Amino acid sequence: MTYSSFGRRLGAYLIDFLLLSPLIALQIWASGHSISMAILSTVLVSVAFIVYRVYCHAIWGQTVGKRVVKLRVVRLSGEAIGWRESLLRSSVEMLFTGLTLSAQLIALAAIPAAEFAGLDTMQRESNLQVYTPAWSSHVMTLSGIWYIASLIALFVNDQRRTLHDFIAGTVVAGAEAVPSVPTVAS
Repeated sequence: MTYSSFGRRLGAYLIDFLLLSPLIALQIWASGHSISMAILSTVLVSVAFIVYRVYCHAIWGQTVGKRVVKLRVVRLSGEAIGWRESLLRSSVEMLFTGLTLSAQLIALAAIPAAEFAGLDTMQRESNLQVYTPAWSSHVMTLSGIWYIASLIALFVNDQRRTLHDFIAGTVVAGAEAVPSVPTVAS
């Protein structure tokens, strides 16, 4: 089995980000209309990013980005992963996304409509920072530590596994050497 390189994983991530970036643009546009549109778009975009990765990994073992760069997530045995591994791989990301989303929703619910209306994107973000709970900065710090530790793990083990790979018992391998569909859903 050929293990993924940092460059291929980064390429896959960038392709996935570009694929989903119109959702971010839509969120920015929708947030300019009202607080309720901002809340709805924030929730939908956060959920879409998570669902995209979990679904694609569970069904195909790869996102669109991984497919383009010819990578696939598999079990350590080389078998295709299922829902369990996909959810485990994304579990920490889901936790950080949920906490960040909660902080954003608290800020959006607290800001007076008069302060929100008629502002441009930068002014809106500045005003929202005033209402964002203080604990959210700790979430951002922990999230940053998680991603740095995961990157270090990628570089220090022979299978190039990140922390979420260790949690799920998975490895990212060259797609040409692994099955294309999950075996039994687990």
